[in-house]
Amino acid sequence: MVDPRHLESAGNPIMCKENDSSLLRRAFSALARVSKKDGALVIVQLSHAGRQTPISVNDHPFSCSDVPLESCMIKAGEPIPLGLDQIKAEVIDRFVYAAKMARDTGFDGAQIHAAHGYLLSQFLSLTTNKRTDEYGGSLENRFRIIREIFEAIREEIPAKTGFVVGIKANSVEFQKDGLSTEDAKEACAMMEECGFDFVELSGGNLAKPAWCHERESSKKREAYFIELAEKMGQMSKRPLSELQSVCDDIADLSNPEEVKNFLKFIAVITREIEKMNSERKPVFGRISYSNLY
Repeated sequence: MVDPRHLESAGNPIMCKENDSSLLRRAFSALARVSKKDGALVIVQLSHAGRQTPISVNDHPFSCSDVPLESCMIKAGEPIPLGLDQIKAEVIDRFVYAAKMARDTGFDGAQIHAAHGYLLSQFLSLTTNKRTDEYGGSLENRFRIIREIFEAIREEIPAKTGFVVGIKANSVEFQKDGLSTEDAKEACAMMEECGFDFVELSGGNLAKPAWCHERESSKKREAYFIELAEKMGQMSKRPLSELQSVCDDIADLSNPEEVKNFLKFIAVITREIEKMNSERKPVFGRISYSNLY
């Protein structure tokens, strides 16, 4: 995450000026080094939760507009629209700082998270973006903040350095008046024109998660978003890669002892979080913050 006041959940790793330290940089460097020891490239995902920040973290989170989140998954506070003078300092500069920190600690690139209803996705979607200035209205205007983030990162870390900059974006929102397939296709064209090294397609948000479908056609369409990815791939100059299946934690699930160990671990973490909440202390991954609004 790029802002300690706008986390997705407790325990999120944070790359920002407020918590930057030699200790943290050594930890990130160790993570990058271990992850790359067998030759893999390691790319960090940079995100800002916007209105999807839990109320326990921030009761008045920033968003593009003041549309509140209604979700059965988390309780969120009343969002505050970012002013024009805040967009650079509170969003763009934070993504740039995090990307530079990722580069300096040995990561091979950064993925800008503009999907799943987080802040940049909120700017893209008409369900949340009600602005009437240069960051609202047309898709080009709603995409503006993403373009400015990419250009600001590339100004500090040029493509010739080999540092990868990709993006994760929604191909569908499963909401009335949400991002359409045509909008998503046009946005992908803008991402390619910007110079993003790759685009990962996903869908849904905390108001309408990708797994909560009412229609069978939606369930079929969601199947790793392959159908939508193929449609968008037809108008892209970049190669298309499809995720046909997922194989998750077979080794762990085949070992009953691992399940027991995991349950013990979760029990300890839950007790610690409950204790810290009862004592009105910040939970892991968060900092104390008195909201100014």
